[in-house]
Amino acid sequence: MLLSFSLLLSPLFFCYLQTYLCLSLIVNENY
Repeated sequence: MLLSFSLLLSPLFFCYLQTYLCLSLIVNENY
């Protein structure tokens, strides 16, 4: 149960991290 939950959560976390990195790069370019 917990393993499947972590497997489900991992791609979501990775996607969130990628989006955060992209946003920080955009902000750095603007400022």
